[in-house]
Amino acid sequence: STITTWNFADLESHYLQKVIQTFRRVHNIEVESQVVHYAQLKRAPFFDAETKEHYFTPATLPRFVDGTEWKVDSGSSAKENTLHFAIFVPAPSHSPLVIRNGGHPISTGFTTPQWGGVVIVNLATEARPTKFEFDRSSFISPLQVFVSQMRQLMGLPTFSPSITSPSKTFDNIIVLPAIGKGASDWEIDALSRRHIWTMLMETQHTLTQFTRMMEQIPNIPIYDHIHNTLSEALNKRSTALDILTKSSQHDVAHGALADALTASEDVFFDKDMLGMLYFPSGHELAIYVPLFLPLCFPIITGLRAEWALRKQKRAAK
Repeated sequence: STITTWNFADLESHYLQKVIQTFRRVHNIEVESQVVHYAQLKRAPFFDAETKEHYFTPATLPRFVDGTEWKVDSGSSAKENTLHFAIFVPAPSHSPLVIRNGGHPISTGFTTPQWGGVVIVNLATEARPTKFEFDRSSFISPLQVFVSQMRQLMGLPTFSPSITSPSKTFDNIIVLPAIGKGASDWEIDALSRRHIWTMLMETQHTLTQFTRMMEQIPNIPIYDHIHNTLSEALNKRSTALDILTKSSQHDVAHGALADALTASEDVFFDKDMLGMLYFPSGHELAIYVPLFLPLCFPIITGLRAEWALRKQKRAAK
């Protein structure tokens, strides 16, 4: 089967836009879509001859995603974190495909650390279409799993399907689903405060390490662009602290601290700084001696000859 239609712009505008807008309070989110045909699995799934199901176990899921074969590209830079949410349509030879634990199917979706989430979509085994159109109705069920996976990866709790046993977090506060938005305002506020504290500590740590590096390598040059970026980091950090102490505008403080953390990392990992970091003054002797030592031999030999000649002249007198 081949997915011939994937109007992701339509799906995003109808189902994802509100969720993305909600999480943009704490993350600068950009969305990209891609279709990969004939994506191979790292290993073949197990097969149950009795139920005619193909399955993976939770222990084998880390080998499900094959980043080399899937060739999932992203236009984001190396500094940015990229989360992948993949809809995997198994080949007819591996369909239906489920995840089992203890011999019973438990799920068709899972998360992979430092990569993202996967949802397995099994097409009907009978009268399987030769061409498959991924429309809005086909996207609703995977989207619900993606939102739950996104919450989990961003530090929010997943929802329980039963109202009698709802999810709990933030000191056992009961959390109910935020329909259409993916997260309620108070959850985003709590997540923003957590991020503010984390970014404040990371900014402080990065600037402290930069100061220590300057003390250890006193002759390292500080270029104008590094000085400007460092000033921006300090100013943004001071602005965020002033906002937090004088008002409750956490969104503004969050944005200022995000800029401060980015600027501090730009200073610490600047290519001009890294060049001097891995070329300390103690290595200069090892670099320059092979260059200047050959030049010293003719000079020393000439001085010795001149000294011997003057001694002979003095002895003759």
